[in-house]
Amino acid sequence: MPGSVDDYMAALPDWQRRLANELVESVMQAAPSLAQAIKWGQPVFESNGPVCYFKGHKNHLTFGFWRGAALMEIDDRLETSGEKMAHMKFTDESKLVKSKIKKLVKAAVELNRTLGNPTKSR
Repeated sequence: MPGSVDDYMAALPDWQRRLANELVESVMQAAPSLAQAIKWGQPVFESNGPVCYFKGHKNHLTFGFWRGAALMEIDDRLETSGEKMAHMKFTDESKLVKSKIKKLVKAAVELNRTLGNPTKSR
């Protein structure tokens, strides 16, 4: 298991590594105070609990949010099968829209600030 986000990204295929770098850059520009860690086997960005994550798969890279279902109006690429989490799948680098990623991250950080840690029961 990778020890850091950088280790995780280094092990990705080239196109996913480039995409992950763009995602991390966008996430950190949107919310520079987010902590980065490997949790649940993937890079997770946290502020008052987990905010967003990404994960490499064989043919795509998933980028998701713990409170993504509440963010679906910001980006229609988000998909969910539950009431809280939502994600988008990237199959290449061309689908990344940095301005939307930043808007999503800022909104997700604000949800955690106002609603608390999404992993805690209310």
